[in-house]
Amino acid sequence: MIKVIFLLFVSVLSLNVSAEQYVYESLGQPSISIDMKNKIFMIDDAEGRLKSCEINGLELCFKIGKAFIAIPDDHKTPLKINLPGGAELVFLPIVKSISVLGKKIEGFEVDIHNSKGRDLDSSLFFNSEHGVLMFVFDGNVYWSSSVKGLASKVNN
Repeated sequence: MIKVIFLLFVSVLSLNVSAEQYVYESLGQPSISIDMKNKIFMIDDAEGRLKSCEINGLELCFKIGKAFIAIPDDHKTPLKINLPGGAELVFLPIVKSISVLGKKIEGFEVDIHNSKGRDLDSSLFFNSEHGVLMFVFDGNVYWSSSVKGLASKVNN
């Protein structure tokens, strides 16, 4: 009986610890874990700090290395915002669909381009209910390892 209670306690504790941690995977690349509570990301055993970029018009914005993860406040209105480092976020509210773990999910794509070079280019796919399900990092496409991706401020 004590073992059962202990196992239940450990299970609940591990769910609380990972409640704000999201894992993304790419073919042939190390996975990326994002811990929103502690504002860090991990690639294999290497740890880095998430760099916040709170900007009007964006409900979520931060950088992982040179890649921006940004979600617009209004998912119905086109948006064009200049980001730090000469990057420009372009959002066109065109509904697209992708398959995540066999489930068809409709959502939106955000593209970020750098007018000075290609070192800050990135894009992502998000859904209001499921969060960020795909993003580009260092030229590789990373997918959420579950149907629940990184959530915006509204969904947290």
